[in-house]
Amino acid sequence: MKNLKLVSQIIFFLFLASCELNQEIEDVNFELAEAMKADNNGVLMIGEKTYIFNNNANETITKFVKRSKGYEFFYNQESLNIDKENVYENFRVSEGNYIIENEATGEFLKFINFKESGDGVVTFDVIASNGKVLRDLTFNYPIDNTESSVNSRVTCVWCYAIPLIKLAEAVLDSIGDNLDSNCALAMNLCANGGGVPEVELTEGFFGSSCSVTCMPAPEPSN
Repeated sequence: MKNLKLVSQIIFFLFLASCELNQEIEDVNFELAEAMKADNNGVLMIGEKTYIFNNNANETITKFVKRSKGYEFFYNQESLNIDKENVYENFRVSEGNYIIENEATGEFLKFINFKESGDGVVTFDVIASNGKVLRDLTFNYPIDNTESSVNSRVTCVWCYAIPLIKLAEAVLDSIGDNLDSNCALAMNLCANGGGVPEVELTEGFFGSSCSVTCMPAPEPSN
């Protein structure tokens, strides 16, 4: 009888644990689904990471890992040392290939093998100058945002949904070598406190240091 009672208690506790786990999974899935339904400038998927390009004044990016929210962030674009005049089609180095370069260090990200895989969906690969390669990235862009910007010269329609620079920010975060442990800690502390970290690179794309400024969460654009 004692053994039967013990088994019953174990089953009951396992049942409770299962219910709590299922609820946590449902909450996580709901959070990502709601974030993706909100007004945004595109969604980038890199393996198990999802980056949502928010429609707000700072053009922040919200990062999810395995459907669990990480943090909302953005880069200080001046610290990227990218020629902002060299935008959209001017980044194109050959048909279907684009490059983002840090003019101060010569580091770069090459975006290659772009393929339209559906309405508002492109897939591509990224080669970084530090030797890292990311394959089969998927970018879902809002088609409506491109209609008023496209002209007869443009072949990169999706570029007008969001510039390559914003894609580069997400890729740099995913690669992660530009953030040392102190920066990563500062980003998480800021996000946990309800702020949005602004990341400033101090040693190029793939250096070992950066600085973080904790900014207030921006209001969504109307």
